[in-house]
Amino acid sequence: MFRQFDVQETDLRYQHILWRADPSQPMQDFCLTTVTYGTAAAPFLAIRTMLQLAHEGESKSPEAAQIIRQQTYVDDAFAGADSIEKALVIKQQLIELLKSAQLELGKWSANSDVILDKNDDSTKRAIAMHGDESVSTLGVRWQPRSDGFHFAASLSPAKENYTKRGVLSETARLFDPLGWLAPVIVVAKILLQDLWLHGVDWDTPLPRELSARWLAFRNALPLINTIKVPRWISLMGDTRWHLHGFADASQRAYGAVLYAVIPDTSAIILTAKSKVAPTKVESLPRLELCGALLLARLTRHLLDGLTHQPYSVTLWSDSQVTLAWLQGHPSKWPTFVANRVSQIRTLVPQAQWMHVASADNPADIASRGTSPLQLAEANLWWKGPHWLPYKKNWPKSSLQAQPNVESLRAHATATTASRAQDNESFITVLSKYSDYEKLLRIIAWIYRWRANSKVKRETRATGLATVSELNAARIAIFHVMQEDKFKTELDCVQRNRRLPTKSSLLRLVPFMDTSGLLRVGGRLQNSILEYNERHPVILPGNSPLTRCYLEHVHRITLHGGIQLMRSHLARSVWITNGLRVLQGVYHRCVTCTRYQARPGQQRMAPLPEDCVTPTRIFEVSGVDFAGPFALQLSKGPGSKRMKGYVCIFVCMLTKAVYIEVVTGLTVDDFLAAYSRFTGRRGVCRIIYSDNATTFKAASKELTRLLQEALQMKGGIVDAMAAQGTEWKFIPPRAPHHGGVWESAVRSFKFHLKRVVGNSHLTYEEMSTLAVKIEACLNSRPMCALSSSATDEPEPTRGHLLAGTPLLSAPEPTTVEPKLVNVHRRWQLITNMRNSFWNRWRKEVLNQYHQLTKWQNIEPNLKVNDIVLLADDLCPPAIWPLARISKVHPGKDGLVRVVTVSTARGDYVRSIAKVIKLPVEKTNEEEDDQQPCDTVMIQN
Repeated sequence: MFRQFDVQETDLRYQHILWRADPSQPMQDFCLTTVTYGTAAAPFLAIRTMLQLAHEGESKSPEAAQIIRQQTYVDDAFAGADSIEKALVIKQQLIELLKSAQLELGKWSANSDVILDKNDDSTKRAIAMHGDESVSTLGVRWQPRSDGFHFAASLSPAKENYTKRGVLSETARLFDPLGWLAPVIVVAKILLQDLWLHGVDWDTPLPRELSARWLAFRNALPLINTIKVPRWISLMGDTRWHLHGFADASQRAYGAVLYAVIPDTSAIILTAKSKVAPTKVESLPRLELCGALLLARLTRHLLDGLTHQPYSVTLWSDSQVTLAWLQGHPSKWPTFVANRVSQIRTLVPQAQWMHVASADNPADIASRGTSPLQLAEANLWWKGPHWLPYKKNWPKSSLQAQPNVESLRAHATATTASRAQDNESFITVLSKYSDYEKLLRIIAWIYRWRANSKVKRETRATGLATVSELNAARIAIFHVMQEDKFKTELDCVQRNRRLPTKSSLLRLVPFMDTSGLLRVGGRLQNSILEYNERHPVILPGNSPLTRCYLEHVHRITLHGGIQLMRSHLARSVWITNGLRVLQGVYHRCVTCTRYQARPGQQRMAPLPEDCVTPTRIFEVSGVDFAGPFALQLSKGPGSKRMKGYVCIFVCMLTKAVYIEVVTGLTVDDFLAAYSRFTGRRGVCRIIYSDNATTFKAASKELTRLLQEALQMKGGIVDAMAAQGTEWKFIPPRAPHHGGVWESAVRSFKFHLKRVVGNSHLTYEEMSTLAVKIEACLNSRPMCALSSSATDEPEPTRGHLLAGTPLLSAPEPTTVEPKLVNVHRRWQLITNMRNSFWNRWRKEVLNQYHQLTKWQNIEPNLKVNDIVLLADDLCPPAIWPLARISKVHPGKDGLVRVVTVSTARGDYVRSIAKVIKLPVEKTNEEEDDQQPCDTVMIQN
């Protein structure tokens, strides 16, 4: 088709091919003069040319022009007619119109031999369909002889293990544009949703239960070959027909299906659609409403594409709640319901909604799913309920459906009553406001409305709230607070009775002012202070409105401290238990917490088993880099300098160190240093380190080398491979988790700075000095020095490495070489080693009993706690908010590491890098103990 369309000469320069059959031949330049398949514009150019052809030939061939515009897909045209005579006219018009553009129809397929007359020159190359031969029509197989559609399952060869990627790939092959297989395909959709809910990765084998479900579904798929759908739905051009649709929902999916109904004759399926229910749990009535919306959209899509419109549209649902929603005005319902009811009414305003029993609802099959074999035998699905063509047999709809009380939107009606609401309920309403200024203005507007309702329109107050109105509102709020907490005291003062001896106001000598508020009597009546300072209003410290008021004071004092707030409050109010209440408000302020709160802490964890169990020295090691240090390339003045680093290995058991000088922080530099280390000290069973990029990459490289070694043959290689190194990383940005090697780095720098000063060493000099510092560090005693001259020397790391401190002078031997017995010598060395470990257990290990810091057990951080993610490189003002998505408790059950979720992703952090914010969970979250999307942050 594309090659039949020429390209304009001005555009030919953009279509060239350079070609030569052999490199020794000269290059040939070919210009492509027609539309070239594979270019981005080719489909548009071809289809646009066909549309232009239809426009120009519409006067001579109107039927053919209409088919090209609306019933042609690329180079395939699909058409039909009510009679053979009309079909022949369409055929002839198509041939003539396309021939005028030098386009020849190369293949024909029809359900009538008259159309495929082989004596006709135009159809000599036509495909003659006989028996079960079929042709593909937009992904669906059509058998011209039987004039019906059928399906063929295109499955890849069976596999032993299936993954989510494989399940999605095979499910996508089920091409069903009209939704006839919706009850079968919805089973695969639900399975895919379950794969996502289980967190299965794309290339991870399916869990056993999900794999069994998939195999059962896949093994039954070939049975869709038995399903056949007639193409003709018994409609002629003048046939009066009706459109009927059904909707239904289950907890896992909802579906819709449409039927063409000829009265008193037949009903046949037209199209269907299904969707899985959202992962957010919705009530069944809401899912039924979603199914009704799906049916409305499917109906509108079908009506927009039909040229022969139905006489009427009737839609059915088995949910009386949904039908009641559709009968009522959208403004009566909650937002979720109102939006969908409005859409349904807009999409199908002419539709009549009716109730159907669940047993007669064919959409129930699409919402629950079924097997191919059961679908092929389900007449309810293919033809609808048996009574559908016969209106006299329709179910009698005595719909008395009313929505449940919870679905109704509340409407407030203002009435005048002589008695106000009880004070406890009023407190509950006012406590919902966390902004004191907003609450104050709301009360002021209520008072204005009450005042305006008693006067004529001309004299009513307008504009912003005045100072007097705000003062009246403030007094009203104070009244509510006192009546809620000081009922007994108010009654005693009003009746001039003595206060109870246990009253918290007894020392304040309270009295009632002209506005009915309790004020402090005290002993300052004769002072020169203002009236509000001499007699401040008494407010209860345990009232939620008091906390709201104090938060307002905290903000207007620009987040001042406790003393500043006390000074400000002393001018007008007296709060019972004021200091404690102010401290609570101050510590709940998110802004102040951001700048002043200390990071999370937890009791120091027990030492890992690897650090307290005697093993070979350096079998369990920690590693870190120090530097950079300036190194000279050579001796003498004018020599260039380079950066050098020190790689320090520390034995996690004995704290012995091994130091290597390296010239970079690349993976290769570290692996070379690690090779030298293991060559002298042996292969490590476990290595601890921080999360430096070098160590992360080195861990992957060592793992790869280990796997390659395990696949090789040979005794030495196999023996080394068996000693695989496990790499463990501390939490990111938590250097205190690696205190062993951080201490070794500090000790190394201590000696280096005092020896080198401002000098610059060469690589050889630096390596020599590093070895000397290593000897010094390994010669330090492992326990406190004894003051007794008779005690044995204190053990050092050097005793493990060389049998003596590395800085001690060599002692001359007193035993003749010929008198040394090898066996006794071996026993002596073994006894020395055992003696060392006994002393280490008694004198060194006991030193680790005490907790040097973090002695107290703090409350564990929990999932869904709101925290600040501390960053040493940024000021606290821009530290991001985060939610704890996972906790990682230690063996003692205490949480020291958490996974937090921010707007930029998930991170693993030590609790020392997170600051818990003072938030209050909603009642629902406290009851369910589940992750909640709503929190209230107290500023």
